[in-house]
Amino acid sequence: MNLYDPQSYHYRGQGERIPLEVRQKYIYVRAPITASGRSPINGLFIVDSGSATALTLNSPFVAQNKLLPHLIKPPF
Repeated sequence: MNLYDPQSYHYRGQGERIPLEVRQKYIYVRAPITASGRSPINGLFIVDSGSATALTLNSPFVAQNKLLPHLIKPPF
């Protein structure tokens, strides 16, 4: 990931500009995520360039948006 000052940098490729928000010492991006078979869910996500994963969602976000399937109780 490369970050540039938007006032002085002129991009000539086919990518797109993604606005970032800086709050205290963290960088955030507002983006939708789409779970299989669901409408997009908008969120504010921390950009963690040192993470080995593409996306990590915390349990309050997962619970609030009901992202885990309901557990089926066994018949006993």
